[in-house]
Amino acid sequence: MGEDRRKCTDIVFYVIFIVFCVGMFIVAIFGWAKGDPKKLLAPVDNDGKFCGVDSGYEDYDVLYFPDISSTSNIKNKYVCVKGGCPSATSPASIDCKTTTQVTDCNAYTR
Repeated sequence: MGEDRRKCTDIVFYVIFIVFCVGMFIVAIFGWAKGDPKKLLAPVDNDGKFCGVDSGYEDYDVLYFPDISSTSNIKNKYVCVKGGCPSATSPASIDCKTTTQVTDCNAYTR
C-alpha cells in the first residue's frame, strides 16, 4: 500500500559523507605539508617557545616547573630544560632556557 511511494534517501547523505571525507583528507595533507606536526606533542614554555622544536631549543626538549611550592607559583613559571628534569640524584644545577617569568632556573633547586 505505502510501499509504492518509498524511495532511497540515503544516497544524498552518502554523497555528502564522501565529500566530507575527501575534504578532511585534503586538509590533513595540506596541514602535514605546510605545518610542523612535531608541534602537536611538543611542550610549550611560558614565552610560547616549543621545547625541542623551535630554533635554539632543539636540545631543550623537556618542560620543567621550577617552583611548585604552591599552586599560585606554578602559573606562568615553566621552562624548557636540557637532559631531563632534575631529581634527587641529578646535579644541583640544571641547564634551562630562561623566560620572562623565570630568569634563573637554579634559584628554585634544592
